[in-house]
Amino acid sequence: MDSSVLSTVNTLLDNSDLTDTELFALIIKQLPESTHIVLVEDDNPIRFDLLSSHHRPTLRSDNGVNALLMQVKQPYNLTAQESSRIVEALDPCTDCWLVPLCHPNRKLWLLVMAMPQEVSIQSLQNVYFLQAWLFSQQQLRSTQKELIKAKQWIENELEEISNIQQLLLPDKNLHIPGSVISYTYHAMTFAGGDYIDMVDLTKERTSGAHDVGVIVADVTGHGPSAAVEAAMLDAILRTFKPSEESEGPSEVLNYINQHFFTRKERGRFLTAIIFRYFADERMLSYANAGHPHAYIKRGDTLVSLKNGGIPIGVLRDYTWQSYKVAIEPGDVLFVYTDVVIETKNSRGEDFGFDLLEKALLGADSDPVKIIASVESKMKAFCECRSLNDDMTMCAIQFL
Repeated sequence: MDSSVLSTVNTLLDNSDLTDTELFALIIKQLPESTHIVLVEDDNPIRFDLLSSHHRPTLRSDNGVNALLMQVKQPYNLTAQESSRIVEALDPCTDCWLVPLCHPNRKLWLLVMAMPQEVSIQSLQNVYFLQAWLFSQQQLRSTQKELIKAKQWIENELEEISNIQQLLLPDKNLHIPGSVISYTYHAMTFAGGDYIDMVDLTKERTSGAHDVGVIVADVTGHGPSAAVEAAMLDAILRTFKPSEESEGPSEVLNYINQHFFTRKERGRFLTAIIFRYFADERMLSYANAGHPHAYIKRGDTLVSLKNGGIPIGVLRDYTWQSYKVAIEPGDVLFVYTDVVIETKNSRGEDFGFDLLEKALLGADSDPVKIIASVESKMKAFCECRSLNDDMTMCAIQFL
């Protein structure tokens, strides 16, 4: 088959949506102009009885030519009432080739009528292979267009989910008297399962340092489903009201766990760590539900806050405990999600606690610089620009 034909058809397919008629007009150019071509549609057996009983032409079918074609030079609608027109079309011819076609949506046959030796098996095979390739290409392009539309729709929906999740994040310019706050949040895809919130717990104060509440959580998994779970966590938190004899952060974890369970198996759990800073007492209370332990950076030393319990969503009746640590002026609380310690390099080694602690100790005490230093060290370690998980880091300096 002439390669220029394929090139021409490819160009046409790339630049326009060809109709079946236009496609078959290209295909039948492979046959002599004097050939009579009729499109047969549907599978009414009467027509074939008429054709095979006609005394003049020879009805032929070649198993090597399985094809699909449409458009004809003289388009007959071959119904039983018009069978006489078939006979008339056959009269000038001695050979008749019936080529089964494979249109994706229609049952079609190409009836090729010609004088002796006017049409060769090779030319019919060329027609078959051309149309087979042509329709596969058309189907492929159609599928690609549908996939592009579907991909665009999915991306738009994910973008909306991401926008909604951004509304759940703390204000980047959040200011709580007595503290300097910085955080970073990166979803691996459009949206993720990390969650962070920071609140001023004593807004009514007109002077002095305020109490600060902080939660960092991580839902198992990635993407929209994890983002939905994170949004559900936010909704649960909005309904929490501390008791008169509050147990501090542990009471919040117990409340989340109670409402995280539903009547059906969730198949997910989440880790979380919650803090409350009591400004007057300069005391930090915290509770940990299976989350990587936090640090307090105190000058050139680090204090690891390693006490904690199991993740949320594992045991319905589990209860967490709160722990306390004294805070000195200038101390920085550093909290993060597991990607920080689980980021791997090309040798499969984890960034780990040791390198994290070195990054914290080597950084300035300014919260913004601490986060920038840790993220820079992580990316240099894995030699990558992006990470393979959602990432959240938070640094709060208590003045």
